[in-house]
Amino acid sequence: MFITLWDSRAALSLSGIRLRPGCAGDIWDSRQAGNLQARYETINIFSVLPVSSPDSFQVVLDKLDGAMYSAPGPVRLQLETLLQETQARGDDRQEAAVQCVLGACAFSQGDYPAAGRYTAQALALARKHHLVSVASRCLNTLGLVARSAGQTAQAMDHYLGSLRLAQELHDEIARCRVLGNIAALHMYLGNAEQAYAIHSELLLQVRRLGHLAFTANTLIWLAREREVYQDPQRALAYAREALELSLKCELKKFECQARMLVGQLLLKQGELAQAGEVLRPGVELARQLNHRDALTELLLSLGQLQLAQGDTDEAGVTLQEALHNCAGEPAFSFHERIRALATLSQVAEQQGNLEQALKRLREQRALELELHSRDMQLRTEALSLQVRLEEVQHRAEKEQQRSMELAEANLALRQTEAEWRYRATHDLLTGLMNRSWLHERLAQLLTSRRDDEQLGLILINLDDFRMVNDRYGHFSGDQVLMVAAQRLLMSASDHDLVGRVSGDEFVVLARHLSGAADLEARASQLLQVLRAPYVVGPYQIEQGASLVTLLAPWDGEQAGQLMQNANLAMTQVKRGPGNRVLRYTPALSTAEAERRRLERELREAVEGSGLSLHYQPQFQLPSRQLTGYEALVRWNNPRLGPVSPASFIPIAEETGVIVELGYWVLREACRQAAAWKFAGRCLSMAVNVSVRQFEQPDFVERVVQALHGVGLPGSQLVLELTESLVLHDKDLANRHIMALRAHGIRIAIDDFGTGYSSLSLLRQLPFEQLKIDRSFIQDFAGETQAISFQEARVVMEGVTAIARGLGLHVTAEGVETEEQLQLLSDLGCDKVQGFLLGRPVPAAEAEVWLPEIGGPEAQGPGASAGPDAG
Repeated sequence: MFITLWDSRAALSLSGIRLRPGCAGDIWDSRQAGNLQARYETINIFSVLPVSSPDSFQVVLDKLDGAMYSAPGPVRLQLETLLQETQARGDDRQEAAVQCVLGACAFSQGDYPAAGRYTAQALALARKHHLVSVASRCLNTLGLVARSAGQTAQAMDHYLGSLRLAQELHDEIARCRVLGNIAALHMYLGNAEQAYAIHSELLLQVRRLGHLAFTANTLIWLAREREVYQDPQRALAYAREALELSLKCELKKFECQARMLVGQLLLKQGELAQAGEVLRPGVELARQLNHRDALTELLLSLGQLQLAQGDTDEAGVTLQEALHNCAGEPAFSFHERIRALATLSQVAEQQGNLEQALKRLREQRALELELHSRDMQLRTEALSLQVRLEEVQHRAEKEQQRSMELAEANLALRQTEAEWRYRATHDLLTGLMNRSWLHERLAQLLTSRRDDEQLGLILINLDDFRMVNDRYGHFSGDQVLMVAAQRLLMSASDHDLVGRVSGDEFVVLARHLSGAADLEARASQLLQVLRAPYVVGPYQIEQGASLVTLLAPWDGEQAGQLMQNANLAMTQVKRGPGNRVLRYTPALSTAEAERRRLERELREAVEGSGLSLHYQPQFQLPSRQLTGYEALVRWNNPRLGPVSPASFIPIAEETGVIVELGYWVLREACRQAAAWKFAGRCLSMAVNVSVRQFEQPDFVERVVQALHGVGLPGSQLVLELTESLVLHDKDLANRHIMALRAHGIRIAIDDFGTGYSSLSLLRQLPFEQLKIDRSFIQDFAGETQAISFQEARVVMEGVTAIARGLGLHVTAEGVETEEQLQLLSDLGCDKVQGFLLGRPVPAAEAEVWLPEIGGPEAQGPGASAGPDAG
């Protein structure tokens, strides 16, 4: 596995180059730098070290990285060869590292398009494989490329992204690299004061780290900034120190820039001979390195020197080369071109060629105007010479605006650096670790875990938390979450990690465990803490919680596997009563896989007519005459055989399949009722309605369509609604029920007594029937003197009395004995259904109970034989 951190841990020696421990591969030991003998123009690093292993690959890459500032051309060739080898091996991680260094090398040569291309490819691979250090450096290089193109806002975005990653890695070298570039951006935007402040502090840091290349670069920028401050002596001192260090360590790129600055400053001081001695070797070195930016600036200074020495012909040739060298470059080279044209104009004037001088001045002005139109931040350099007063005023305004923007950017940088790191790793509401950071820390703990060390994961879900938001408001919900977070922190041990991974879910990573029993004890303690009432303003909120526990490595060796198993176990817990702790076992995975398969098969059954209906008869009391049927869905699974509705109906409700399943039952029941000519027999068909189906905006419309499609009158259809369905949204229930009643459809409230049993509900909504749940009827099975029997009788007497008072018909389901039937008849119950009178059967068998049209009514057992009659 390739090591992603740019960190050479041991001192390595190759051709006189020494890497300092703990620093990047381009940090050279100053004691060895003076004795450097190797010439990267002639040496081939691959002949010294093989790159077949990750360790040797890293050593070679670090060497090339360090040699970049001495011989960028040969280093780039060798990097391109190394890139081809990594691509041939298909190693994305090594390819990302090579492309990252290759992009930096191309930029050091002034090849900005190639730098952007290599670096963008490296960044994509780094993000794919989570190579944080590589991504940090790539963003820094992309910032340089953007700045070279004059895209300052984009450059700042890249720099800030790089800085955040460097801070996460605690990589001082990367941090210094980015801060130096941010300071350079300040300088580019005209805020030399802020740039100088950052570079001055940075110089102390890079000297402490012993990074000679960064030291040379920082000195060069300090020289530029002191020159802007009209402090030529201080600027010259910085530039000379940078030149001496670059010569000593063979940092050829920085030597070019230092020679340009020293020569330019000497030229301004009138030291023409000394300036020539510095500039001429710099020009040759820039040509050798193919460093176009440095060559352009050196040629400009050399041309000015030749002009000052009176050699106008040589000056013209040199300046013409400088102008040609920067032609076609991005907006970053506009200043050099303007400077070249201005100096060429002076050359032509001294040569007496006023026409040529005027031509150059016109070209200069056209370029300034182009600069004005292309870059609003640099427009002050493109104002017209004819409106000098307006130019000065406008420049002052732009400088003030630029200073304000730069000050705001600098302030934002200081304020958001820590904030971004916090936002990237913490949940903003509770202050706990967020999902990504917790997942990262979990992966780290699993990787570094000793063989005898156990790591526990506790996933916590607040039961029905949505009800808190709905009932008390989101502010109160947030308060509950914050209190829950504090309770978890207070209850966890000092070594545990606590995070919030979703809206109402938390994770505790339990460490230093003695075993599974210890983990279960901790989870039970957390459950007790979370179940305590939450006092929020005037409310005292009761909030339960469900917990699942997993133990690594037995329940998963990878972070993703552990979290997946935890979520699977939590799904199982939520299907139960909640307020409990569940230990994950592999059987849960098997059960969940079977449930998902069953879900898929149920969808196929609904879509492919794999379901059927059974019909249970309902009889009038005391005559026991048939009044209709209740349609009950059945599923004969090809793989499992008959599946109980108690098994597949909850799956249908959970997945939403219940909506189409319910409409299929409705259409099929209406079709069968029409086929049995219910209208002529004065019978009704009862169909159950689910909550999700009832909540559909087009529910009433689809019910009416089902009736009209088979020509069944609405009066022959009874829709059975549960108490919980109606209470879920009473306004919606009232609208739907009134619309259904307008079509003659009758409404029954099903399973009365199992929910809230609100008597006001019976009065407020226009129900026609009330169906007593079978749980009350079962209490009639005991002795008549038993307490349960007497209580059930009192309840039934009360319900039937209330129903008669409200004009409702009462139906009892679950009748299994003659005693129950007689007692219900005595209490005034209107209709009954149950196994005593008839079990649910297919349509062909249910026809036995049908009466003749216009003939005597069909009767239950004891009157006429049915499928279940003796």
